[in-house]
Amino acid sequence: NANFQELADRIESASSSNVYDYNKYVVTGSSITSKTFNTTGRCGDIDTRSYSRVAVAGGTELTVTVKEIDSSTGIACRHTDFNYLDTTTEFQWLGTIGYDAISGTYLGESEYDDPAVLMTSAMKLNSSWADGVATTVTTPPSAPAPGAPFVQMYTLAGVEEVTVPYNGGTTYSDCLKFHKLRFGADVQEVAWYCRVVGFTKSIITRGSGSNSTRELSDIQY
Repeated sequence: NANFQELADRIESASSSNVYDYNKYVVTGSSITSKTFNTTGRCGDIDTRSYSRVAVAGGTELTVTVKEIDSSTGIACRHTDFNYLDTTTEFQWLGTIGYDAISGTYLGESEYDDPAVLMTSAMKLNSSWADGVATTVTTPPSAPAPGAPFVQMYTLAGVEEVTVPYNGGTTYSDCLKFHKLRFGADVQEVAWYCRVVGFTKSIITRGSGSNSTRELSDIQY
């Protein structure tokens, strides 16, 4: 009986060691104000992301403003806000807002009627979770209308080292590797989130063949 109890204790200990809390891998509570990524397969080769945080009911709302630029011309080609809610137990995706890349004019938005859960405070290695998301789309001058629902599945696929161009070449250890699959859109992504700095690298493949990569190249505090 003592041997069986020891085995049970070891299994429980091993299981708990494979539980990961997203709060250590996103930038909601950090002092990072912006990050820059080198990109391929996008409209531009530079991706800049600025972060703003607002305390709201239920947690902290994080807005990530993404702008893509062609460095050879200096012309912006994308401007999108991604809105998230950090509840301390879940990291939720609330929707997106699109703007004209040059003028900054509001173009429309997609709001998720039920937020998509991207990460939790008790993620287990090799586990998967999925959300079915209904959307409300606003495209001026049209009134808000139901958009296409989607199903998105996440898998915590591993814990790895990641090397990116930041600071002449930086290697981060113990980064969470996620596999993201969005059904209906034929999009798959592998993304790495590292402690303190958060999102660090991604590889995206699409059924259309428009594949892309992002690698962290700068951080501003």
